[in-house]
Amino acid sequence: MNQTELQYLTKPLHNYSRILYLLYFRPSVNIHTGICAALSYKAIQELLNNGGADISLGREINEFIVELIAEGLLQPLTDIDDSGSLSGVQFRLPLILQDSPQETQTRFRLGKDWQPKQKTFNEIAQLVGIIQKEYSDTELGEFVAYWLGRPEQQYSEWQWTQKFVLHIRKTRQLKGYNPDAIVGYQQVKKQPEVVIDENTKKLIDKYHGKS
Repeated sequence: MNQTELQYLTKPLHNYSRILYLLYFRPSVNIHTGICAALSYKAIQELLNNGGADISLGREINEFIVELIAEGLLQPLTDIDDSGSLSGVQFRLPLILQDSPQETQTRFRLGKDWQPKQKTFNEIAQLVGIIQKEYSDTELGEFVAYWLGRPEQQYSEWQWTQKFVLHIRKTRQLKGYNPDAIVGYQQVKKQPEVVIDENTKKLIDKYHGKS
């Protein structure tokens, strides 16, 4: 991810719009043309609902797509009607063509000594809602061990870091990660590790229970 993309993603956006850009559109983009794979509502629904959403309607997803278009992060390749289905539509990521850092291009197998670049890790962790950005040796070791057993898989530095962030996010959610903090002499609970901003909460409330 380049600095221009980061600048745009730190604007006021729904969390789910950021997640769509980072975890759905960005990984499938052709770095030479900036064009992504055709849109799939099913894949997007699975991605967002696995992260805690409750989305069942295409028009809910369309709201996030429209927001990304309005902010200049997406460009449809054809004329679209956001009140209808966008299934199969292809989009271009115009900002990726402004800068193509080495970490988004060179693919490699994960080695036993791999560690994420802290700057990239912090940026992705912040954008997907992880507050506690320090990771343990155990978390890193589990991730590396898993991929050492799959040497045929090759990804860029950015993609490996993205996968590691998602690994942490998923495992901490499953384990109910809620570390203790010391305030004075009193032990208290920190806020939950993965958070959803107020805009996202309102969106979930808006569509909850609709079919």
